[in-house]
Amino acid sequence: MRFNLGKYDEKRDIAEQLRHYLKEQMITHKILNGFIDVLVANDVYDGINSLMQISGVGGFRPNT
Repeated sequence: MRFNLGKYDEKRDIAEQLRHYLKEQMITHKILNGFIDVLVANDVYDGINSLMQISGVGGFRPNT
């Protein structure tokens, strides 16, 4: 995960370029198997908070 500080509507192009670059690097250098994504946030605290909410922390829980 890569943090890019700022407002998404202002940083959308940079986020897309960074996402493409990271994906290309993972494929080219076979750094690790997994998924990449770029998170744009106003500050690091908001970014970490959003990351924890969208990615989840710990094991899965049944939603029933």
